[in-house]
Amino acid sequence: MGRFRIYAQNGIQDGILEHIKSENYITSTSVTLCNSRHVFWEIMFGGFNLNLKYRNRDTIPTSMDRVLVVKIEEAKRCLEQFMKVSPNPFVQPFISQTEFELLVERFINHISNRLDKNYIIYNISEVLHTYDVAALEPELINAIRFTKEFYTKILLGQPYNYQESLYALSGSPFKVNLQKFSQIQCLIESPTLEEYYVLLSGVDDM
Repeated sequence: MGRFRIYAQNGIQDGILEHIKSENYITSTSVTLCNSRHVFWEIMFGGFNLNLKYRNRDTIPTSMDRVLVVKIEEAKRCLEQFMKVSPNPFVQPFISQTEFELLVERFINHISNRLDKNYIIYNISEVLHTYDVAALEPELINAIRFTKEFYTKILLGQPYNYQESLYALSGSPFKVNLQKFSQIQCLIESPTLEEYYVLLSGVDDM
């Protein structure tokens, strides 16, 4: 089972997140998602500009993790932009553009109802470590950079390269179609719309 946490909170103290998991600092419940990375969560950070370090008190005392931080309104803007990207690489043969837009809109409504703070904090280190994408510090820096490039390019409708998609789609039910380089394939054949929504959003256990 893939696990990562989404936090919502009101303040970013001094630009550094300390004791991120303490009850005094976290202002919403952490979320355990189902068994893969989820596109809708990460697309919200396509325009992020904060990539902060914080000390993870749950592991080695000196270890530092990286989190992405985005204002909720910016996150929604990225999702609304993603909804209108055409052709969208996540619109699959079994789903129309209109159906896809409705799924994104459903997710926007979901986070609007669940997260009522100013910022969303996303522990990307936890995601990358879970799927054994980046064990060393240089690998982690590259993985974050390429992941950001992938989602930024999708939001802008620009072509992405294989390395960017490889990092961004690791641990997800998607892969790049190398014959048609601009296409992303769903590895699960012909899921229902509800199943596809879960693949993209991971909200089935929230």
